[in-house]
Amino acid sequence: MILHVVLWEAGSQHIPRTHAGQIIPQVVIQHQLDSPLEQLYDEIDLDAYPHNVGDHHGQCAPVLRALPTDSLSALLDTAGDERFAAKVRRFLRWIHRMGPEQAFYEGWMEALGYKANKVAFRMLAQRLPLSELNDRRSQLAPLLFGLANFLPTGAPQARHTAGAQYAKRLWSAWWKLRPDFEDRILPPQSWRFTGVRPANHPHRRLGAAAALLKKHPQFMEKVIGAVESGGDPEKLFSEIRDDYWSYHFTLGSKTQSRSSELIGASRAREIVANVVLPFVAAYAENNGDRKLYETVKEQYARLPAAPSNSVVRLATGQLFEQSSAMRRFIKTTRQQQGLMQIFHDFCVNDKSACRQCQFPDLVRRWAAED
Repeated sequence: MILHVVLWEAGSQHIPRTHAGQIIPQVVIQHQLDSPLEQLYDEIDLDAYPHNVGDHHGQCAPVLRALPTDSLSALLDTAGDERFAAKVRRFLRWIHRMGPEQAFYEGWMEALGYKANKVAFRMLAQRLPLSELNDRRSQLAPLLFGLANFLPTGAPQARHTAGAQYAKRLWSAWWKLRPDFEDRILPPQSWRFTGVRPANHPHRRLGAAAALLKKHPQFMEKVIGAVESGGDPEKLFSEIRDDYWSYHFTLGSKTQSRSSELIGASRAREIVANVVLPFVAAYAENNGDRKLYETVKEQYARLPAAPSNSVVRLATGQLFEQSSAMRRFIKTTRQQQGLMQIFHDFCVNDKSACRQCQFPDLVRRWAAED
């Protein structure tokens, strides 16, 4: 039996039929979803999705190699602009749904989760919204660590290390708050700890979040002001310190002999490229501020390329056959993002091991029209 599963009911003119004209039964799941479809779509992290890319070089490599350098740069810039526009559209949806302050808060919290814990960090931001945090600023750390389920259910053991004393202070404040927040605590399986570098441990990333919220009560306004004035929004993320987390990796861990950055410079640059600039562009578009929007686009175009990651390396090998091409052709974040956009649009979605991929023909036509 043929069954057609659809997200929402189509009109009568779109009823699916077999070649013989028989109506195909439909199962409509629109009203069975936990959240609106638009919201569920935004939960999909395409960068973390399993890559459907085999161990082979793409047939597009000779085509891209034949392009003049200027044409290749223009192609990557165009694709980078599309990737940026997709992020702007995502933030616009969030702004319409929850307001700009909460949208920005969820965006940078998600970014602090890195690849392994992006969903958990954003879920935490949803369960402890910014409007509520602003009313409880003296309880920032206990609320964040308590709702994250990082604190014990009972009193910690009496130990005299700095880590144990810090955890005890958090718990002492949290156990009084817990009854009012019991139903919002994240389940333990929300978090991934394996394969995470100590400096990127969720405990430490959450410590960085608490430090950011403590230092920047009007964080969104500061970020928009920095972009608008041509300042450096990276510093708002990288120039934070904490008496405990600057010297520890986890709750209860031993004290490090030297302090380390809570958010490194390279990570701060990535947050600016992937969160700050798309958000401010969406904010400007939502408010009809064309001047601010153009300022954002100019800053995006000037950003230098970020450090390589697994997706960029995989995409470079697929499209150019050699990793040295990344250093030769990709000079800016915009071009790097363009490489990733092409990779996701074509390589990830291709099921034919490049045999039926349309990208080489599209490049040839694009070059002929250029």
